[in-house]
Amino acid sequence: MILRPNLKEKLIERFEIIPNPLQSYWVLGMHDQQYRDGRHYNIVDYAMHPYFRNFTIYDDYDMTIVATKEKIVFNYAVSPICFNQPRDQYVGMRAIVAGWGRLNDTTEIMGTQLQETKVRVKPPDQCIVEVARLVRFNTKSMICAHEKGTDSCNGDSGGPLFLETHPNRYEMIAVVSFGDGCARNFPGIYSKTSDPVTQKWIKEYIVMSNADICRDPAGKITDEFFDDAFEEFYT
Repeated sequence: MILRPNLKEKLIERFEIIPNPLQSYWVLGMHDQQYRDGRHYNIVDYAMHPYFRNFTIYDDYDMTIVATKEKIVFNYAVSPICFNQPRDQYVGMRAIVAGWGRLNDTTEIMGTQLQETKVRVKPPDQCIVEVARLVRFNTKSMICAHEKGTDSCNGDSGGPLFLETHPNRYEMIAVVSFGDGCARNFPGIYSKTSDPVTQKWIKEYIVMSNADICRDPAGKITDEFFDDAFEEFYT
């Protein structure tokens, strides 16, 4: 997901799925892999989350920020996603999750077109109980979400969990992390972007610019968390 433009464009991703980051590239603006109509962007730098922990079954704070060599071209298919606030609560809301992963739990077939579905964000105390047999749920860094018959799946890791807060305005709340199969009686686990530690980390790596930033429908800058960064940048 594109968070903000910079001297080097910054994106956020799940760390584990980028085995050789500096030998990899991003393709942005592609909806159907059969047409290969997206633009390629070379990765020149990356930063792991400082609290990243790799466990046998799951990862915690499994995000990395990626910088591209080329300036990202924004158009109808590519734009920055808005950033949520540390105080925001999403329990009970239906959020959108998107990715290129498996189409179901019983096949290795991956989608050729970008897929999306909606899942409902669950209360943290309910998440703790429902995932206890598999992981220790970290309420500071994780969100769990579930919807009967639909889910993120293998290959979707690193994709966004987001809300459409206004027409054509999207707000990221988490990154796809892991689960137990797909669309089973087990919620998907997502890495929060609203955790204050995570937002501080992201802020340290993203320098504000005065163009192509996330704005509300009235054209005003909406990310209050970054107000002080704008002030520092312009003074």
